[in-house]
This record gives sequence, C-alpha cells and structure tokens, in this order.
Amino acid sequence: YLRARAIYSDKFGANKRASAVSAYRVEASTLANAAPSFAEQDDDDDTPYIDVARSIDENSAVDTPVGEPVSATDPDEDILLYELLDTPDLGDEHGAHFTIDSLTGQIRVAKVLGADADEREDSDSNSEYVLRVRVSDPSTASDTVDVIVTVTNVNEPPEFGEDVPTLLRVKENQKDSNDQPIQPVITLEDGKTPIAATTFVATDQDSGDNTVSYSLSGADRTFFSLGRTTGLTFRSTHKPDFEYRSSYSITITARSGEGARRQSATLDVTINVVDTDDPGTVALSQRQPEVGVRIHATATDADGGVIVRRWVWEQSAQVDACQGLPEGGWNSITGVSSAVYAPRQADSGRCLRATAFYSDNMGDDQRAMGVTEVPVGRHGATAGVAPEPDGGFVNAAPVFPDQDPLTEGDQSDTATRTVPEDTKENTRAGRYIGAPVEAIDDDDDLLIHTLGGADAAFFSIDPKNGQLKTKAPLNYEGVRNTYTVVVTATDPFGADDSIVVTIEVTDVDDPAEITVNAGRSSAGDVAVTH
Repeated sequence: YLRARAIYSDKFGANKRASAVSAYRVEASTLANAAPSFAEQDDDDDTPYIDVARSIDENSAVDTPVGEPVSATDPDEDILLYELLDTPDLGDEHGAHFTIDSLTGQIRVAKVLGADADEREDSDSNSEYVLRVRVSDPSTASDTVDVIVTVTNVNEPPEFGEDVPTLLRVKENQKDSNDQPIQPVITLEDGKTPIAATTFVATDQDSGDNTVSYSLSGADRTFFSLGRTTGLTFRSTHKPDFEYRSSYSITITARSGEGARRQSATLDVTINVVDTDDPGTVALSQRQPEVGVRIHATATDADGGVIVRRWVWEQSAQVDACQGLPEGGWNSITGVSSAVYAPRQADSGRCLRATAFYSDNMGDDQRAMGVTEVPVGRHGATAGVAPEPDGGFVNAAPVFPDQDPLTEGDQSDTATRTVPEDTKENTRAGRYIGAPVEAIDDDDDLLIHTLGGADAAFFSIDPKNGQLKTKAPLNYEGVRNTYTVVVTATDPFGADDSIVVTIEVTDVDDPAEITVNAGRSSAGDVAVTH
C-alpha cells in the first residue's frame, strides 16, 4: 500500500497535515498494460472518429446530471480517473459550464444554461457545447473523447421585468382645471409618475411565442381595465373613494404559447388610494321653509371627524330666488349661531342659507353650506295661491299611497322593490332599486324622505323623491338576498308617515369561471364554477 502525506497552510493556519492511503496494494507491472478506451461509447458508427452525444434541458438546476455517465472500459479493470480538458466551451470568465465526477465520468451542470437567443454571448450557437473528456488508468495510459452537449430548448413562461412596480397609488376626487371630475390617474408610489401602457408588459423570448395575452383576476378586478394601448386604468363607471375603499388588490396574468406550450406568469399589484379633502355638505331638515317652523342644519363630510365651530345663517337679498345668487347676494341674520333656526316674518319670500365652519380629519379650516330649495313663506305660498290666514290653516300629514291598487284593501303600509344582483359587467354602488317610494301631500308640501330600519346601512335614499339606491354590490348567491328598510316622509311642520319596504335581490345568470391546472403532461385538472 502507499500513503501520501501533505504538510500545508491555508487561511486558517500553517503546518496543517493531511494524508491518504491507497485503496489497493501496489501490483507488479504487467508486460503489456491495456489502456482504457471510449470505443464502446461511440453512438455514431458512420463517422471515423469517436464522439459522444448528451443533452440537457435549458435552465436545468446546478448539479443536474447531463445524460448517462461518459464511462470508459479497461481490460485490466484498473480504477480509472476522468477529467474535463480545457476547451472553449468548458467555461468562461464567469465560471465553468460543466463538471465531471472523476470516478464515474458523470457530467453535471455547473451553471444554469439557456437555449434561447442572446442567452449565451460567447458563441454563435447558444445550444451546443463541445467538451473533451480524458480517462487515465494508474499507469497514466489514457484515452480522450469529444462530448457534444446539446441544451434543449423548452418552453419558458413570460416574464415581468425585475423592476416592474407592484405598489401603486391613486388620488381620490381627481378633477381638471375647470373643477370637473376626470378619469383617475394611477401613478407609481412616488405619487408623481403616471404608469404607462408598457408598465406591465411581459416578455417571452421563446421562438414562436411572440404574442403575450393578459387578464386580470382577484377580488377587485371588476374595477379595472387592462388594454394594450391604455395600460391599467379604472373603469369609467368607478371613481376611487378613500372613505369607501382605501386600497385595491389585483393579479395580472400574462400568457404565451399555444396548446401544450402555453405558459403563464402572475404579478400581484396593490393600488393604494390617497385621501384628499372631500367637500362637506350641509343638509337642511326642511325643503320648504315656513315662518315659525324650525329648520335643523346638519354638516357632514366624507373625511369624518366633523366638529362644527360656528353656524352662520343668511337670507337672500333678492326675493323669490334661491339658486345662482352671487356671493354678495346674501345678508347675515343677526343673533343666530346654532344649527337650528326658525324663520321670522322678515324672512318671508326670501331664501335661507346655512354655513357651517368646522374642522375634520383633513384640517381645521373647512366650510360647507346648504340653501333652501324655495323661499320662506306661509303655507300655500309655493302652491301658486295666496297664503292661508294664520288662524285658519290645518296641516295635512303626508301619506304613502296604496302600493297595489288592483288588490282589494289598503296596501299603503308595506311595499316591495327588486334589484338584480351585481355581475362582473355591472358592479357598482348607487344603482336604482325599482321605482321611488314617494309619499304624497294634500298641501303640496315639499317632503323629506329618510331611511331607517334594520338594513338601512346597506342602502341610501334620495330625500326628495324616496328613490332607493344600493351602497355596495349585492349578490344573490351571498349570505342573504332579502332586506327590510323603513322609509319615512316628513313635511315642514313635522307631520310624517312611514312604510316598510322589502328589497329583494333577484338572480342573474352569472358567467362560468373555468380554472385549468395542467402540468407539462397531457393530463390536467379542470375546475368549472358557476
């Protein structure tokens, strides 16, 4: 047996020692040593030379075996040593492309390799590597063979760029220079740079897969469109509102290839809504003001946290005019600073304006105002006839009419309205729910309709005519499809009437959604949901 010992130093110290003992005893040399040979590996008998072909899929992981071992034979059954000789294709300045197991001749991937255009810069052919393997026996007798390794092109999924943004933002209440609402502009997270039509373009370098198609998925997909020329935009029917939804989450899917070569890539994107200063409003409890009847003013602001510091009441300088008056067309009413005001005789024939000075979650210097719809008068003044004498008027309370005149009996205390469920093509808040639930008044008073009941939070109402509207998308297949609200109509004198309204969500033919989960084989899982 032989033993080899080494005394060496490395970065951890000097005078380090290591040794190894031969696995076999030294044998007497034979008169004629047989050299190892690769002849049995030749896979092309038509050529006068010996070469070996191997292949490997592109993008195979490091250490993946490249076909079968390139093994030689030796008549003497000597232990053989395999090595890769230095060739142009063995490696480059970034490292070796392949390695070989010195005892078995197994070639392995040393660096992930591509087979597509521009994925290999050191050769005109980016899918073929020529290697040279040498085998030696203990007596240094050797043989060499050329190994042609072909990197096979496999279909790769499209790729989004490494720097593609996944966090975006959009401001609510965007308007043009004329203070008119505009299509919301989605920007990068810096809030200044608008995204472009090419922001979410994916590339596919596989030959023949030049066309990439795109789709949107996720809970908020119905609010967006993704076009080749327009890029990612909000649908025209939807305007982002921070108080309604502070962020959106979508998934962009890019697909390329056909049939078995079809591949896809996904990108999760979040669009945060930037809160801006929403305009406040002042609602007046009376649409038709009357002398001596109190008007209650209420200030609201979508930004929340409203704290009114003071109220200012004004009367119009012009008689019988409420809208379109210039700022100087109003006179202050002295001695009034609360949210409640009872018009005086001096206000007859004039309109009233209530202004709230308040603070909210966006700042302290906020102001909102509300104006009466018609001038102040005694009862009957707005009906085109002379006012009733002070002592001779008896107010008639509003009433809801019979909701089903064709059926015997009085059905004025209940009503039913229906609304189709929201679909992918029609999903929005503010949808009308049937005909208005409107009361009538024998005195021709202007009524205010308000909403109450257990499910009032899901809906809104037009105070002028009782038109019910949705506040959020409704789903027939959801937790519930029937709601109950109470609509109340009130006249300027406080007389009212109420009606219970049942809102039924009707079923609509929802489009089927098909999800295909398929691997590279011909078999796959298909799930159809409806």
